[in-house]
Amino acid sequence: MFVPLLPMYYLEYLKSLYLSFSEIQQHFFQITVTVLSFCIIPWLVRTALTRFLDFRANKERKGYERKFIHRAQYFVGFVFSIFWFKYFDAYGWYSKLAEVGAVIFAVLMLHSVLDFLEVRFNGRQGSNEIPIKPFAEIIKLASFAMMLMIIIVILLEISPMAFISGIGAMSAIVLLLFKDSILGTVTAVKINVHRLVKKGDWIEVDSYGADGVIKDITLSVITVENWDKTTSIIPTYEILNVGLKNWRSMTVQGRRIKRDVAIDVNSIKFLDMDKVKALSQVPLISDQIHDLCAKHQLKVSGDNISKRCLTNAGLFRLYVEAYLRSRHDINQEMTLMARQLASTAKGVPLEVYCFTKNTDWNHFESVQAEIFEHLYSVLHIFELRAYQNLMGNYQHSLQK
Repeated sequence: MFVPLLPMYYLEYLKSLYLSFSEIQQHFFQITVTVLSFCIIPWLVRTALTRFLDFRANKERKGYERKFIHRAQYFVGFVFSIFWFKYFDAYGWYSKLAEVGAVIFAVLMLHSVLDFLEVRFNGRQGSNEIPIKPFAEIIKLASFAMMLMIIIVILLEISPMAFISGIGAMSAIVLLLFKDSILGTVTAVKINVHRLVKKGDWIEVDSYGADGVIKDITLSVITVENWDKTTSIIPTYEILNVGLKNWRSMTVQGRRIKRDVAIDVNSIKFLDMDKVKALSQVPLISDQIHDLCAKHQLKVSGDNISKRCLTNAGLFRLYVEAYLRSRHDINQEMTLMARQLASTAKGVPLEVYCFTKNTDWNHFESVQAEIFEHLYSVLHIFELRAYQNLMGNYQHSLQK
């Protein structure tokens, strides 16, 4: 029983000694306690937390642990000061400042924990589906508002209920100061509930000149890195009111190829049966040509025009679609066609419409280039020509 009571004996002795001091001596004692609280206590806390969290061994979490330990050590120092001031009945500005310091560093510790959890969550696979940063900022904003309220209550020595009732008169000022944050909070909740946008999405917002990938979403702004490496900043609360185009489905399911080959209309013609027979040797469309000849009773000699003659443009269209279906890098489950568009002054467009499996930009451009390089290379087999405006070269030759 003697050992546990020994510290209490010394505490009571120090308290009686403090109460016997003059006012100047009491101020000196309070300063001494404050210095001890911010020298010895933080050092002890830092040493204990460093060993507990394995601070030196784990370099991955070094920055966040350092920030947490730095704030925790001063929080404990303030709490230690509060204990001494309360125990010795030393009320005054020293005690108020200690309480204010404890509240501030408690909130800062909470922010450090939220930052650490945010980094750990973002490192997990699929974390972009539900961005945690807006929710962390909501908690930070609420804790910051609570901190300000508690500090005012401590410094002015008023009742918390009286302070809360007085906030009603200041609501207009609060709404004015925190308008963007409040609207951003509501918008962030809608964004996450309906999965409208998320980090990593490719979006286009013409009114803000944004065309690129979302790099960050906060309560205040959405940061977009454009393809030219410039940055567009969009207020979060505006994202629901602007003309937003989100390309997420394209980057997840397939990237669309929608480009045409302009065919010279003068090169389109009927094919005689000898040419049809020669084209039937092309593996991709041999079965289709045989089926068409059998269906329409086409012969090498005879009146085929009165039945159904095959054109080089028609067989080329069949070939393009068969070629697309033969490629393993084209998504066969999505829309795939080779369609003829309305003729223009630049020929008859034959449009390729399909989707690549891999949505990576470099891979997409490579596949698209391979397809059209192949199509231009086989045009001559069907006795077709790509439209090309040679008027400029013709005029240049006349000037010479």
